[in-house]
Order: sequence, then structure tokens, then C-alpha cells
Amino acid sequence: MRFILRGSTALASCTVFACTKDSNISRIYCYCHTAISVSSPHNNRAIIVHMEPIKDDGRPVALVTGGTSGIGKATARMLAVRGWRVIAVGLGADENIPETQRLGRGELFTYEMDVTKPADITRILGALPRLDAIVHCAGFGIAGSAECTPMTLARKQFDVNYFGVLQVNEIALPLLRRTAARNRKRGRVIVVGSIGGRLGLPFQSHYSSTKAALEMYVEALRLEGRRHGITATIIEPGDLSTGFTGSRILAEPANSPYYDECQRSVGQMAHDEQTGDGPESVARVIVATLGKRNPPVRIAVGSSYKALMQLKRFLPDRLVEFVMRRIYMKP
Repeated sequence: MRFILRGSTALASCTVFACTKDSNISRIYCYCHTAISVSSPHNNRAIIVHMEPIKDDGRPVALVTGGTSGIGKATARMLAVRGWRVIAVGLGADENIPETQRLGRGELFTYEMDVTKPADITRILGALPRLDAIVHCAGFGIAGSAECTPMTLARKQFDVNYFGVLQVNEIALPLLRRTAARNRKRGRVIVVGSIGGRLGLPFQSHYSSTKAALEMYVEALRLEGRRHGITATIIEPGDLSTGFTGSRILAEPANSPYYDECQRSVGQMAHDEQTGDGPESVARVIVATLGKRNPPVRIAVGSSYKALMQLKRFLPDRLVEFVMRRIYMKP
């Protein structure tokens, strides 16, 4: 069957064996043996998607969400250099980056993908011959009080940070499980959480809630996946110098009774992040974890945060609360 796609700026043709339509954004995705153009009326430009299926050459394959920036980008490049074939997916990929790069002994494939869109995920997974690891780095932050943050933003926070992980896994875990059974090696799931998933951060209650939910999800996934060749680990970074700080959404209304305190608290967090380690520090931990035979349930990144987590185990909750106030709620 021949398929002609006409868009406002694109005309393309390919041999098609499957198509799906995303009704939410009026895109049509096709699995093709040649490249296609996907036109979206929302941005009035064509998005070129190379759907050539990837052939299995024996090297491990990793899917990295949020792989176009920050921790995800650093992890994707580090894995490729070490011989992995990495599918780095995300939103707003740099148009100057080639879709396929050879790095060290591996390859890096970069595609646009929204973790909340099943059609996007299916399009990517349909081209993979195997899947040895899933690394979940996609996410964003909202800053605002528990009372005044708009519900639409709170739901969006969960859609991306929590349900985005579930949506990807729903589609990707069957391939991960089959690959593990065929190669008699465990399939690995890495979820980038946060210290905020173990400590409630003031004026980031919804962000902390999504990360706390992921903590329990990973614990359950490990129990369920053990007999099926799947293991999972959650990585808990602290303050990092990445694009996350600049992209955080400030949601506190100017007339809120919490506004001034929110500004001071989030300002302190932003300062700590901008003076923190780069994303490579977390990427190195992720790569090392993928190489472990029996990885732990959770790993805190950074010596100070490891110490803080140890203290939380033994200190009374009121004392932990006092420490958090001293750090983030200064008058």
C-alpha cells in the first residue's frame, strides 16, 4: 500500500504496514520502511520521523525518556559510548542533532516522544527488535503552595511525572520481558525519582507527591517482576545544575498569602540547584546501576543526601521537620 501525507508544509510518500492516528493532536503515525513526514496543524511544520526498523545486532538496547536534556541526555550519551544502542526520546529535541549518531562502541538514536501519548510510545517501540533497559528521566517541576496551586497544573504534574512512567511501561514492559527471557538476562527499569520523594519539599508538594508515588511503584514492580526477569531501581538525586531549574513552573498567585514565603523558599532551592553537581553525576550512577547483577531498590545521589537519608531513618519526624524549616523556611 502506498500512503501520501499532505500537510501545510510537507508532502511525503512511503510504504506503510501500520498507521495510528492521535486524535488529540491530529497527527498520523506510520511504521514505514522509509522516512515519512508527519504534519501537525498546531505548529504548522513537518516533523521528519525515520521509522526504519532497527535490526538486532546483539548489542543491548536502552530506551531513555527525557533523553534530549539534563540527566536523560547525559545518561543516553554515556550508555552509547559504552556500547549500548540508545533510543533517546523527549520533547523539544535540538534540530541540529542528527537522529542517528555513532558514539564510542554504540549508537544514539534521538526522536520526539511524549510519554503521555500512547501513539508516540507505540511508534517508537514498534521499531525496536529488543529492549534491555528502560530509563525514565522525563519530568518537570511545579513550584507553588499546596493550597493555591491550580488543579490543572497538579494533574499535569502527575500525568507526566507519574502516569508517564506507567504509560511507557505498559507498552514497553512486554518487550523488555521477552528480551530478558530470550537472553536469560534481567531486564532493567531505572526511574529517576528525587530526594523530594522521601522528604516533603515546601512549595513543591505536588512534585514531591509524584516522586513519592514512584517510590512505592518501583517497590511493587520489583516484587512483581522478579519471576519474570525484570528488576527496578529508583535513583534519588538532590540539587543538580540542569535545565530543570529554569523550566520549573511558578504557580503561586501574586495575591496568595503564601506568595512571599514561596518566593524565598523556591529561590533557595534554585540557588542550591544552580551551585550543585551537573547531570553527569547522576548519569554515572545510572550506568553503574545497569551493570549491577542485583541492583538495590533505591540509590540516593550525593554524599550529603545519603547522610540525610540515613538521619531520616533514625531521627524523630519533628526533628526532621525542624531541619527542613531551617533550610527552606527562613524568615
